[in-house]
Amino acid sequence: MKGNKLILSMAAIAALIGMSTAAMAFDRERNQDKGFEGKKHGNHMERMRQELNLSDEQAAKIKAIFKDKHEAKKDHRDERKQFHQAMMKLDPASPSYDAEVDALARQQADAMVRSIKERAQVRKEMYAILTPEQREKAREMREERMQRAKERHQRDGGDDRRSHESRS
Repeated sequence: MKGNKLILSMAAIAALIGMSTAAMAFDRERNQDKGFEGKKHGNHMERMRQELNLSDEQAAKIKAIFKDKHEAKKDHRDERKQFHQAMMKLDPASPSYDAEVDALARQQADAMVRSIKERAQVRKEMYAILTPEQREKAREMREERMQRAKERHQRDGGDDRRSHESRS
């Protein structure tokens, strides 16, 4: 019974990751040739610079952090693509299917843990550059952004099961 729950959990994770991979692929196609200096990142950096009143030195350091993050995200996309391809190649009729799904799900879970830790490290590095006042303003900006995303999700008919307020 416990094994079945694990398999179902892993399958659910795999399905969610597959859906997020498809969504990211769509977004990547829309912004394909923009790279790090594209509209999305350029506007975000400029808005941060203005709203947080960043010095030139702070802006340069944060830009470098974001550039490093951008490179890491490419690696994560490649990992997700390989995972998705591996899942699609599995034969559900194979006697080893469940074990293969478990192994892939564990690999993907490990990748997710690495990704979460990397995002936390980026945030930590960025906050180390900011003054206490800028950190507070950044927190307020993040809360406003999450609220807008929540409203957009609800407006578009989504069922908001994730608690945006619990993130920080």
